Amino acid sequence: MLSNEFGQTPLVIDTATVSGAQGKPPRTTTLRGSARWEIPPGQTAASDPVPLPVAAGEEIAVTCYVADTAGPAAFLPSAQRTGARALADGIDLAIFRQDRARHR
Repeated sequence: MLSNEFGQTPLVIDTATVSGAQGKPPRTTTLRGSARWEIPPGQTAASDPVPLPVAAGEEIAVTCYVADTAGPAAFLPSAQRTGARALADGIDLAIFRQDRARHR
């Protein structure tokens, strides 16, 4: 689920992916069949089902690519995981993994 609950304009996410344990390739998530998400101001959106089997308690990583600008980010405090932001389509996974290990 992604949120634009506090946004004043539509939030356009060009690509969102989810991945599980190492060795499992990331899967593109879709919203009503489209890889491009558009979430109206004040709304949330849940993806279509993602074919990614995960074990109970297994961590997943969600990445979102926004080609344009995005407003202030909100987060889910109960997730208790590290977030990362990058200026390109993708993040440096080595840095992300180091940061994540530091916060465990």
